[in-house]
Amino acid sequence: MLLENHPVELLTFVSLFSAGIMGWTLAWKAKNKEREILVVGFYAAFSAGLLFVAMEEVSWGQWLFGFEPPAAIKAINRKGELNLHNMQAFHAPFEFLRVAFGLGGLLGVWLSSRRHTRNIGAPAILSSWIVIIAILAALDLRNYYVQNPVHLIFIAAEKMVEILELLIGLSAFLYMWLNGRMLADEGEEISTFGEPGSKPEAV
Repeated sequence: MLLENHPVELLTFVSLFSAGIMGWTLAWKAKNKEREILVVGFYAAFSAGLLFVAMEEVSWGQWLFGFEPPAAIKAINRKGELNLHNMQAFHAPFEFLRVAFGLGGLLGVWLSSRRHTRNIGAPAILSSWIVIIAILAALDLRNYYVQNPVHLIFIAAEKMVEILELLIGLSAFLYMWLNGRMLADEGEEISTFGEPGSKPEAV
C-alpha cells in the first residue's frame, strides 16, 4: 500500500492534483467577480504549488507512462527518477515544505476568524488534521538530520511519511472544496441582497 506507484501514493497525487485544479477554478471565479487581489493571488499561487507537488509525487508521469528520464538527471537523482525531491540539493527544502504546510494551516485557521482574511483562511473543522500534519512533519524533519532513530515515536514518524503526504493531499482537497462552497454561498448572498452588509429591500 505504501510503495511507489501504489494506492497511497496514487491517492495522494489525485488529491493534490484535484485540489490544484479546484484552486485555479476558485482563483478564476474570484477574478471574474472582482474580489480582492489577496484572494485571487493566494488561490492562484497555492494551486500552482499543489500542482507542482502533485507532479513531483508521480515523478512527472514517469511511473504512470513508463518513460525513462534523461541520463543527466538519473545520475544526480538518488532513485533515478524525474523529480527534484530526490536530488540531494532539494531534498531538505521538501522536508521543510511539509512543516511549512502544517504551520501554514494553523495560521490559516486563525486567519479564517479575521474579517479581512476569512476568504483564504482554513476552515476550523480541519484543525485536527492540520495539527497531526504539523506534528508528524516536525518529527520527520528531525529524522532527516538524525538518521536511524531509536525512539519509538521517531521510528513511527519515519514509517508514516507516505501517510503524512496523503493527509496533506486530502486536507488540501478539503480546504479547496469547503472554501469553494463558502465563496459560492457568499456570492449568492451578495447577488440576492446587494452589497455585503446591506439589507434586503421590502417587498
